[in-house]
Amino acid sequence: MVSTNILCGKSHSFQTGETHILFFTSTSNLTKSLTARSALATVVVAAIAASALGAGVAMAPSAQAATACSVTINPGTEIADVVNAQPAGATICLSSGVFKVNKMVSPKQNQTIQGSGASVLEGSAPVTNWTENGARWQAKGMLPAAYTSAGVCEDDKANLCKFAENLFVDGKQFNRVASLAAVGTGSYFADYQQNTITMGQSPVGHNVTMAKTRTAISSVASGVKLDGLTVRQFANLPQLGAVVVSGPNWTVSNSVITRNHAVGLMLAQGVSATVIGNQISSNGQLGLGQYRSNGALIEGNTIADNNTDGFWIADWESGGIKVTYSSSMIRKNTIVNNLGVGVWADVQADGMTVDSNTITGNSADGVRYEISRNGVISNNIVSKNGLGLKRGGGTGLMSGAGIDVNTSSNVKINNNSVTGNLNGISLQARNRGTNSWGQYNLANITVTANTVDITSPSTATNGIIQAADRVFDTKAAGIGFYDNKYVVPSMGTVKFNLGRSSVPFSGWTAAGHDVTGGASLTSPTIPTTVPPSTPAPPVEPSPAPVLASDTFTRNQAQGFGAAETGGQWTVRGPAEAYARTDGYGVLTMAKPGTLSAASLNSVSSTAADTATTFTLDKAPTGGGIYVSLVGRSVAAAGDYRAKVQLKSTGTYLTLVRTTAAGVETKIGNEMLVDKTAAKAGSVYHLRLVVSGVNATTLKAKVWQGTEPAAWNVTGADATVGLQKAGSIGILASLSGSAVNAPVSLKLDQIECVSAA
Repeated sequence: MVSTNILCGKSHSFQTGETHILFFTSTSNLTKSLTARSALATVVVAAIAASALGAGVAMAPSAQAATACSVTINPGTEIADVVNAQPAGATICLSSGVFKVNKMVSPKQNQTIQGSGASVLEGSAPVTNWTENGARWQAKGMLPAAYTSAGVCEDDKANLCKFAENLFVDGKQFNRVASLAAVGTGSYFADYQQNTITMGQSPVGHNVTMAKTRTAISSVASGVKLDGLTVRQFANLPQLGAVVVSGPNWTVSNSVITRNHAVGLMLAQGVSATVIGNQISSNGQLGLGQYRSNGALIEGNTIADNNTDGFWIADWESGGIKVTYSSSMIRKNTIVNNLGVGVWADVQADGMTVDSNTITGNSADGVRYEISRNGVISNNIVSKNGLGLKRGGGTGLMSGAGIDVNTSSNVKINNNSVTGNLNGISLQARNRGTNSWGQYNLANITVTANTVDITSPSTATNGIIQAADRVFDTKAAGIGFYDNKYVVPSMGTVKFNLGRSSVPFSGWTAAGHDVTGGASLTSPTIPTTVPPSTPAPPVEPSPAPVLASDTFTRNQAQGFGAAETGGQWTVRGPAEAYARTDGYGVLTMAKPGTLSAASLNSVSSTAADTATTFTLDKAPTGGGIYVSLVGRSVAAAGDYRAKVQLKSTGTYLTLVRTTAAGVETKIGNEMLVDKTAAKAGSVYHLRLVVSGVNATTLKAKVWQGTEPAAWNVTGADATVGLQKAGSIGILASLSGSAVNAPVSLKLDQIECVSAA
């Protein structure tokens, strides 16, 4: 899932939203067939089932926190009230039993919420007002008002996955159906218009509950610790977590997160989180999500059987782990039988290591590294993945593999055991557009010392595949397979892809791959446990703090609304000149001489690194089109900006200081950056750094394609009144001599980081 944005900063390591990530309901309860799954996966699932996941209290008792309990509470207490009443640094201990959570728990700095190992946080409410109606029973008044939400469902006709109010009978989740007529034993229909729930068996003598509370725990405070908890039955919406880590240096350990509607655990701008020793299973969409949260350690967890609520298996963020705009170390986890991708890095993940995990029986790719960079995939057992694709599925290398690298750069794939997957290792070269790094490319990929068994299924292949519209040279791109060992049904079987042709192993080596590797008809020894981890590269330092970010992924007919980070957008002139649509922020210049401007006035910084990616819907005419990126705007004083003029004669860039009245003064000289005529649809990137006071230094660059190392223009200024913190923004204006109005500027992302 590709997300588009206007950038204020260079670090984009989630939605998320695809999104998708990052970055990016309720559903039918899918029946999972184990017949096509591996013996190993079945054993793992049996072990999980044997722990008490069905009851939601599946952990061995957790060791008590080293710090003594500040307070101990019993079921019947609203946890949020106690947490609010305790000071920063307190340890709140929970006795064993079920705590009904009616409002979100927001821990303070360095607080610990310590469970006993049998302390259950439950987000469902009892449903008691049933009336019998023939063979069905109905309850009224439990549902929220009808709503729409994000999400792409496997069943894209009924679209049941988008609704979050799941029904449980004696702890077992019932199957949601799309109509009253379809209700039978074990199923229910939620009618949001009539505010009724109808189920197909008697509730008498049973504990019937409905997921109600959206979020269990969420906070931006730092240093929070969660340990020994079970979190279950929350009605979190798609792409959102039942537990949300949004502060730095959190630890989530020894806990069970299960049967929540969407994402079990979400790291959303939670820098340097540690997630260790948890069972994250049977959540409706995704086990663990990571969005704009660098430096995470995800270790020793079991992440299994997620996507119970029917999200799209093949290509939406469902399954085990999904990471966007982030960096993390994912190691020594068991990631099995998820209806989706096992581990998925997507949309500018930067600095991901996936090491020493068991990744088996996932319905889509085992590991997918997509439109991202700087990855290491090493020492993993990757088996029987990609065999459960439904809508949109296929069998070729474009459809998936045990390990799949899609249009990403600087990725090392080393020492993995890859057996029995839809395909072996797939390197995909597609046309995926551009981002703040420049164009997405498949480049600098090394595949070394892996064992790859492609005897089954019979259609399984291995190698490199390129889209029809992609011009691609393997050697020039730095793509190489070295010292890998393959198991093939026969030496003459065509099992290896070379971009647009398929060859047997002899043709593969003739093309320069695995010259010192080998292929055999019998399987080499394949480990049955995770091999020892090789020394992992250090997690890259966390990038500078994000001051503002907006991916423009929500549709809004007028205005820009609120940015994901950075507060509310303020726009100049009529709201209808601004819209968020199809992943873009659109500024429309209705006639010659029109100026459109949008600012994030909540941002305040003396050191801002701001960037944007934009396109025009029409080529400039007359005096052209002006696009200005504001790096520091001080109320009643003026601003500093980088001003681009796009004309038929080329692209020009200037640093500018303005007064409060908008009078402009150039800082240094204007530069002709590109003599090529500006065209409609061309993708431009503009970056401005404004830092320091007395005097302020400025530097800017504009480019297409790959970002140049050098700055186009630099300067300094010490104007009194501008030597203080200011906000950021974007402006676009149409020259008075233009003849093709209206013209729209489409912003592809904004993200601003501190330049300090």
